[in-house]
Amino acid sequence: MGPHFLIEDREVVFAPLQIAHVPRAALGPPVASLTAEDTRIVNALDAMLSRAWR
Repeated sequence: MGPHFLIEDREVVFAPLQIAHVPRAALGPPVASLTAEDTRIVNALDAMLSRAWR
């Protein structure tokens, strides 16, 4: 239920429960910036974390 983003004509979903450690060396070069979406990302993390303590 995370926010959806369009990156290089592909719809992607931010799924906070699926966050995992990925070594930087395993990633390719950046293809987009989600800086303008920071509020939506923080809200998704906040919703996930606040439910964990209910």
